[in-house]
Amino acid sequence: MLRLVLRSFVNVVYALWLMLVILGGCCFGATPAVEGQDAGPVVAVAPVEPAPAPVVVSDAPIDFVPEPAPGILEPRLSRETWDVLARGPVPQVRDALSWFESAPPHESGALEGALVICRTMMTPGHDDWDGIFGGPEIQLRVRIAGGAMRATPEGRPAGVFSFPVARLAPRDRVWMRLIDEDVLDDDVIGEGSTQFAGITPFVVSMRRATLECRAVSAPEPRAALARFDRMLSRAEDVRPDVSLHDLGYPEREAMEVLAAASEAAAWLDWSDARLRDRIDHAERFERAWSDAAHAEMDRATSTLPDPATPVELGEGRQARVLALRCGVDAGRAHREIAALPAWAARVPCVAIVEVVAGRGGWTLPAVPGVLDPELRVVDGDGRSHALLWVGRRTAGAWRAPDEVVQVAEGERVELTLDVPVRDARLIHARHDRGGVSLLRVR
Repeated sequence: MLRLVLRSFVNVVYALWLMLVILGGCCFGATPAVEGQDAGPVVAVAPVEPAPAPVVVSDAPIDFVPEPAPGILEPRLSRETWDVLARGPVPQVRDALSWFESAPPHESGALEGALVICRTMMTPGHDDWDGIFGGPEIQLRVRIAGGAMRATPEGRPAGVFSFPVARLAPRDRVWMRLIDEDVLDDDVIGEGSTQFAGITPFVVSMRRATLECRAVSAPEPRAALARFDRMLSRAEDVRPDVSLHDLGYPEREAMEVLAAASEAAAWLDWSDARLRDRIDHAERFERAWSDAAHAEMDRATSTLPDPATPVELGEGRQARVLALRCGVDAGRAHREIAALPAWAARVPCVAIVEVVAGRGGWTLPAVPGVLDPELRVVDGDGRSHALLWVGRRTAGAWRAPDEVVQVAEGERVELTLDVPVRDARLIHARHDRGGVSLLRVR
C-alpha cells in the first residue's frame, strides 16, 4: 500500500515538473546535456559481456543487463534453497565505510579470500543526481573475469559496497554498473570496467560516477559459522512426527542456519571451503530428513483405517474420504459445481469428503476458502498444504459456496475440497479443543 501511495505521489510530482519544463520553465535546474542524460529504465535482455579495456567510459548506449532473477527462499536446507540464496543479493558487511578507510594498499599479485569495498563518488556536474528526491539510492552490479553477475541489496544511499572474492588475479577484468533505484523505474547512473593490475586501490570510471575499490583480508566470521553449526545440530535432533505440521520439520532452526550462512557470505565467497563444507552438511541433513519423512508417512498410512471409514474429529464430529479425483477427473469435478467462481484454481486433485457435524453444529463460510477448524493435506514428502472448500452437495447437486450454511448437530454434509498436490496421502484435521486426527486419502 505504501509503495502505491509513493508511486502516485511521484507520478504527480513528475507530471508537474515535466509540464513546467515543456512550457519553457526550468523547475529544478537546466535539463542535462546529452552526455549526462538519464539512461532511462533498465530493460531486461540477456547479459552482454563488457568489452575488455583498462578503463571504459563509453559514449555508446548502455547494454542493459538484468539483475539476477529472484527466487523463492523456502525455510528448507535443500540444494534448491542454497542456489536461490547464492544467486541473491550479496550480503553487506557492517561498517563498510570504516573497513574502506582502514584498508591498507595491496602492493602486487592476486587477491585471495579478500573482501573488496568500493565507495561511490559522483562526478562534478552529476553530484545532484535525483536531488529532488533526496539523492540516489544506489545498487551496484558486479561481474569479475566473465563470471556470473552479482548485485548488492536494494538501494544504499551511502554508496559504499562490499563483496567477497575467492580470487581476483592480475589481468582479470572487473565490470561494474551503478543503478539508481526509484519508486517507478530503475535508472542506470553509469557503467565501466577496469583490468585488475594486482594492486589496490583500483578505480572504475563512469560518465557520472567513479568507484574507488580497496581490499582487506576477510576475517573469519566465527560467530556466524558457529551459529550455523549450532542450529544445524539442533535440526538434526528433530524426528518426523506425522501428528505435527510438516511432520515437525525444524523450520526455525533451518531459517537460523540460512541467516547464519548469509551473514558469513558477507565475508566469504560462497565457494569458500569453510562455507561450502557446511552447506554440504546441511544438504545431507535435508536428504536424511526426506528419507525419514517418507518412512514416517508409510508407517502412518499403514496403521490408519480405510479412507471410507469415519474418523472422530472431536466434539462428536466425524469425517471420511469418499473419493479422490485427480487430473481430468478433477476438472470434471469442478465443472459439476454450479456457480463456481471463474478464479477458482484448477488443481491436480479434489477430495470428496463427508463430514458429520458435532456438538453445537458447524458453520460453513459463504465463500470458497479454508474451513474452521482447518483441514490440511499432507503429501508423500510430509509437507502440509491447505485444503480449500469449493463446493457442497445440496438436493443432489453440487453448488459453490454463496451463503453461510449452518449444519445442525448430527447432520451429514458432502464437500468438495481442492487438493493442491497430486501425491496426497493424509488429511490432517485439527480439533476445536486441541488434538489431531488423520484420515487416509487413498
